[in-house]
Amino acid sequence: MFESIDTDQSGYIEYSEFVMASINEKKLISTERLEAAFKMFDKDNSGNITPAEIRAVLSADSSIPSNVMRAIMDQVDENGDGEISLGEFVNLMRKGSE
Repeated sequence: MFESIDTDQSGYIEYSEFVMASINEKKLISTERLEAAFKMFDKDNSGNITPAEIRAVLSADSSIPSNVMRAIMDQVDENGDGEISLGEFVNLMRKGSE
């Protein structure tokens, strides 16, 4: 199962691979479903996902190491503002489904 989720065979499940495995690929293209997935992370309804919100959703009982969080943000935060907008989230998800 791990190998099927780790699509780039890096030995780690990256943020985009985790989300892709969690959502049925056929349903991914729906804007409404992408917005619903985004809202799962945007706990304060600010319109952006912060590193703290990612930690809250993904880490459960353990903390996400800072280097992993930095890699997630580098991969998704296109404008470098330290947060993930809905547009950046949608871009990531659509890239992953191509």
